[in-house]
This record gives sequence, structure tokens and C-alpha cells, in this order.
Amino acid sequence: PLGPTAGHLIGYVDRGGVGKGQAGAERALDETIRSNAGGAPVALSIDLRIQAALQDEVEKASSMFQAEGAIGIVTNVHTGEILGMVSYPVFDPNKVGGGWSDAQINHVAATVYEPGSVFKVFTLAAGIDAGVANINTIMDASSPLVIGSQKIHDDEKDNGPLPLWEVFTHSSNIGAARLGLQLGPDRMRKYFKSFGLFAAAPSELAESTRPILPAKLSEGAVASMSFGQAISVSPLAVATGMNAILNGGEYVPLTIRKLDPRDVPQGRRVISEATSRTMLDLMRLNATQGTGRGADALAPGYRLGGKTGTAQKAINGHYVVGKRVSSFAAVFPTDGPMNADRYFIFILLDSPKPTKATAGFAMGAQTAAPAAGRVVERIAPYLGVRRAPLDPLTDVKLVPVSTDRGER
Repeated sequence: PLGPTAGHLIGYVDRGGVGKGQAGAERALDETIRSNAGGAPVALSIDLRIQAALQDEVEKASSMFQAEGAIGIVTNVHTGEILGMVSYPVFDPNKVGGGWSDAQINHVAATVYEPGSVFKVFTLAAGIDAGVANINTIMDASSPLVIGSQKIHDDEKDNGPLPLWEVFTHSSNIGAARLGLQLGPDRMRKYFKSFGLFAAAPSELAESTRPILPAKLSEGAVASMSFGQAISVSPLAVATGMNAILNGGEYVPLTIRKLDPRDVPQGRRVISEATSRTMLDLMRLNATQGTGRGADALAPGYRLGGKTGTAQKAINGHYVVGKRVSSFAAVFPTDGPMNADRYFIFILLDSPKPTKATAGFAMGAQTAAPAAGRVVERIAPYLGVRRAPLDPLTDVKLVPVSTDRGER
């Protein structure tokens, strides 16, 4: 019998004795399965050990914070193979009936969210790669950024002028918005398109849905998109774009097919390898000294990097007070050569509720980050990632970048 989460990967009906895939992997691979009938089985990239750990941690976090929904995905950043994928709430495909429900939707592929500050990974990668800024470029976050009637502020009221690396570790909306404005609409469009954020994520899953984009990349839209608002994308698209930033700079579509180890996908270059290395270092720095510490503490020695995200949730076109989407994007291990084995995890909780244990907070740092840390702790041995001694004070050393290129 299939487990509950399998329903989001398997969609199969029998019509007149002839099985037909309707959703998930069954629909995606229906033609291949039929043409291969009687031959070798068609293998999925899903690793059942990773799937079980991911499902367990996503469901625990969802229950703890009484979330309305949640997703989790684990990928190999180089091959694009999906090693685990979870959508919550779950349903049991062995007990289909009673009509369609939200539990039957694969929210990883078929639902879009305003992801919040995890988007700063895309904004910083674009700004650094375009030569607009470097890790030491100062962004003034000492006062709210006002654009017409729009006011962008930070949760940390005492932020001042920050170097870009601190914009990242402090998760400054003001700093990210200023970088986005320096990048400008044309370059933002170019990079965000190259990261796959302006279209449905390419994969075998027919459920992969298109994003919701601003009608125009106005100054306000550019500023808001820089920190993950004013744009709604699927977690599948976020994961595909993040892989490109963290694998050395090549965009490779995600796949649910198990690839031959000799079959290395050829992607298209979207950022330089140097920019990719810088982003890995920034992710690691944020896990040791910034908003991702809650994840790193639960996976000691695995050189985890990550970025938190918390976005106000929009319902019927209006942001609702107290409703949020909380997430965490993680990568491990962050060290080693660019072609070393490396894995990405994205966990998102829809409308989590604060608890006493988290002092009344339900942002990405309190909800999704610890879940991601626990997933890393559980799956790293399966992936052959060895634990190493870790000194958080010396683990990441960002080398200052020359400012000779100017700040455009």
C-alpha cells in the first residue's frame, strides 16, 4: 500500500481495465511506463529514506504551529533530481473518495506563494553578478525607504548603514530594496527570468503552475520583489532557481526521474561561478551569525547554509495582519569545490501560529529553519555527507571585494 504523501506523486485511475496516469509521477511518466511495459521498472529520483524524514519533519512542524498548509522539497543541486517532496495536508490515495479537497493538491508544484526574504538570495546574486554591488557595498537602512505611498521598513529598528553581507544576515528589507532599485527593472527582469521565476518551473510534473507577477515593474514593484513580496511563485520554481545559484551558476530543470550517475545534465549559465561561491559563503555566514542559526544548531558539523523568509499573506488582494508564510531555504555542505556533492532543502509553512515555546513568534527562523536543520541531521548520513568539527567564528571568511567596478 502507498503511504499518505505518495498521493501527491502518484495519480492513477483504471478506466475499462486500462490504467491512465492522471496526476503526479503517473501522469508525467505515463508514456514511458507504457512503452516500457514488461521491461525494467521506471525508477523515480525519490529516495524513500529522505522522503520519510522530510515528511516526518514537515508534518511535525505543521502540527506544532497549526499551519494551514506546508511543503518540503530536497534536491541534488547539480543533477536537479528531486530526492524528497512533501505537500501538507496529506491524503491517502488508497482511500480516494468524497470529492476534491485541498489535501489532494501538490502545493510544491501547483500553489504559488509570496515567499518573503528567501528571495533576497536571488536579489543579492543578481546584484553581485551584475557588478552593481559587492559584499562590502554600504546600503543605508537607517530609516524606512519611502516610494510614493509605500513605506518599506525593517523588523530591526536600530539598523543603520549596512554592508551588503549584513543586509543578508540581518535580513534587511530596506537594504535589499535599495539593491533592487540600483539593479533596476531591466536587469532585474533579465536575472529573475534566467532564474526561472517568471514562468512555470520546467519539470515532468504537469501541475507546475505559473507565477503571479506585477503588471509592471514599477519602482515600487522592483523594491518589493527584492525582498519577496509583490511576486508569487511555486516552491518548485524557488528550488529550481536556488539550485542554479548554489551549484556553480547553471540553471538545470528539476526532475523526478532517477538519473544514471554518468548522465550529468547540461544547464545554461545564469551567474558566474565566483558569484555562486559568494552566495554559498553568505548562506553559511547567515547560518552561523544571522537568522539561520536555529537550523545550524540542529545539524552541527554539516556546514549548513540558509536563508529565512517571512512574508505577510495576501488574501483577496489585501495583506492580512497575523497571517504569514514562513520558510527556510537551506543548502549543505557549503564548503568544498563547486562540483562537490551538494543538496538543497526548502521548507515552507502557510499561516503558522505562534507558540509559547517560540515566545509568540512564528517567522521562518522559529518555524521552518529548525525543521530544515532536523532534516539535514537525519538525511546527511544517507547522502554520504560526513560531519566535521566546526568553529563558527572561523568557518566562513568572506574576502573583501574591490569596489573599483563602481556601484551602479
